[in-house]
Amino acid sequence: MVSHRGLWSEEFPENSLGAFENAIKNNYAIEMDVRLLDDGTVVAFHDEKLARMTGADGYICKMKYDEIKDLKLHNSEYGIPKFDEVLEKIAGDAPIMLDVKSFGNVGPLEQKVIDSLNKYDGQVAIISSNPYTLEYFKIHAPQYTRGQKSKIPTKEKEPSFFKRQYLKKMKMNSLSTPEFIVYEALDLPNKFVKKVDLPIIALNVRSNLQMEETLPFCDNIMFDKFIPELTPVTKELLASKERAIK
Repeated sequence: MVSHRGLWSEEFPENSLGAFENAIKNNYAIEMDVRLLDDGTVVAFHDEKLARMTGADGYICKMKYDEIKDLKLHNSEYGIPKFDEVLEKIAGDAPIMLDVKSFGNVGPLEQKVIDSLNKYDGQVAIISSNPYTLEYFKIHAPQYTRGQKSKIPTKEKEPSFFKRQYLKKMKMNSLSTPEFIVYEALDLPNKFVKKVDLPIIALNVRSNLQMEETLPFCDNIMFDKFIPELTPVTKELLASKERAIK
């Protein structure tokens, strides 16, 4: 099972070194988000804006590392970590799933990530909701397993009809050629996922009950906001998954 943004809590905020260390300690794979700063630094951070996690104003992509290095995540002892710092901390002790947050000019962030991974010895998979990002990795770093993120977006949250369609129906899988799918748990099961003959990871599983309800329709889960309890039912479901992604 995969800890979404690390095994986070009030003590160990999401995408912090503490959350990643906590995941390693509890034997979970680690999903993390990576973004590119204005000075070319790659950091582990999910949101476009700094406000929710740090209380500061501004878009993180417009910042230089010196401008954010002293910010604290949710008033904890942890700051926004550099990607290279995270890789040094994990050091191959847990599988990593990188959500590459690249929505504009594809290439600069992707290549920075590849350059860092070329010096890393550990199990890594790449995921993204942007099929062009996955295409970049397919061409320039095909050694990394790729996963297409998807969901059923609403018109209110995603006004672009084209984006809604390719996200929901995964219409651009021929471009990204993913080897697995990461699909929003609340949108499972659905006819679009059923048509894709690939392993499915359910995203944003947030309770043991939701885990039991979702496992029949996926091969693995990405969880947050709770610690999975492996009951006899969930153990049996997980054991039945021939294609489960470890």
